[in-house]
Amino acid sequence: MVSARLEDLADSEIADYVTQTDGNGKNSRHIALQDCLAPTKKARKLNLNKSCDVPDAFLDKGKSNSLVNSIHAICCFGGVVAPNSIVDDKSDKEEICIDDCERESWLLPPQLPQDAGKKCLVLDLDETLVHSTFKAVPWADFAIPVKIGGKTHFVYVTKRPGVDEFLRNMAKDYEIIVYTASREKYADPLLDILDQDNVIRTRLYRESCVFFDGFYIKDLSRLNRDLSQTIIVDNSPNSYIFHPENAIDCTSFIDDPFDKELYCISSFLHEIAPVNDVRNSCIGWKQWKSNFNLSIADS
Repeated sequence: MVSARLEDLADSEIADYVTQTDGNGKNSRHIALQDCLAPTKKARKLNLNKSCDVPDAFLDKGKSNSLVNSIHAICCFGGVVAPNSIVDDKSDKEEICIDDCERESWLLPPQLPQDAGKKCLVLDLDETLVHSTFKAVPWADFAIPVKIGGKTHFVYVTKRPGVDEFLRNMAKDYEIIVYTASREKYADPLLDILDQDNVIRTRLYRESCVFFDGFYIKDLSRLNRDLSQTIIVDNSPNSYIFHPENAIDCTSFIDDPFDKELYCISSFLHEIAPVNDVRNSCIGWKQWKSNFNLSIADS
């Protein structure tokens, strides 16, 4: 059962940290593309080889927002770093220059034989496939326990309408990768429940993101996949700011039972599965979506 203190915060402070995007998928702190790619800027990456448990000392600092910050250190919905959160501790990150850093080992292993010839479909998790909250809601599909500061709290998860069918259908034409800015200790048990058909080939968590100017960026160039054959679906524009030409920007899912976004995306992905370079097709996504919605409305 969620603690009384957490319930008291659920409607106020926690809402600011759990749901970090608006209905259009915009981060609460938006950074312009030109500002993020300015040559004078430095990127930051997290060194998360340490345990993911939140230290008790952090929770004992007496700050009113300590519990909220520790929660945010585990779940990064929307890719935004909370002010004064544990992930802002300089001991947990090192500064590197994007242009000068040596390429790290690839994030993905070689493609499996059964996926040969398939394009790589990179899927965000929070507010793209599911919506999670620390407040108990009666419509949640399931709940997963998360240990914070020695205490167990529950995350209540609502699946986006059509997500099960979407994963099954996309696996026929695509190699599916889930790439999330959340911690493994939260996302892994969630995906164990969500991926009932075992179609997700690889799960990538926060430590696989590049921490850049206050955001967790999903760098597709580190995947060991041809960028002309790689698509990312994400509700947060800042997550794919390095490769916008590879992106399908979806709306944020916040528990709407009538949401049809995955059906639309599925239709688009099925249509472009044979193309030679997905980047030439993804740029037409918004217009295609608009036409798709018009056809649905007219039918």
